[in-house]
Amino acid sequence: MRNLFLCILSYYVEWHLRQVWTELTFVDEEKGVREDPVSKAERSDSVKKKDSTKDNADGLRVGSFDGVMAALAALPMNTYRVGEGENSGVLKMPAAMTALQKRAIDLAQTI
Repeated sequence: MRNLFLCILSYYVEWHLRQVWTELTFVDEEKGVREDPVSKAERSDSVKKKDSTKDNADGLRVGSFDGVMAALAALPMNTYRVGEGENSGVLKMPAAMTALQKRAIDLAQTI
């Protein structure tokens, strides 16, 4: 039962991330409701521009959802030891982030 809950939770989180990361991927941000659901979907001008330039409106490189996840997985962490003896602790902080990594984290925090 616990595994089922974790699977459903992971799909839920992925769905939200896909919604907020539309500007970082080739997903059409201006999807409208079509009058005829059977007709071919028309791509908006913004997604055509993203497709041709491979950049979004802010100049960030766009890619797939998996590409954004891979960029975040490559985020290096710096480890610092704070204090001495038994009062010491370990502090982990991300190293310098790329613009894509920073924007992806900022957008994920809006969920």
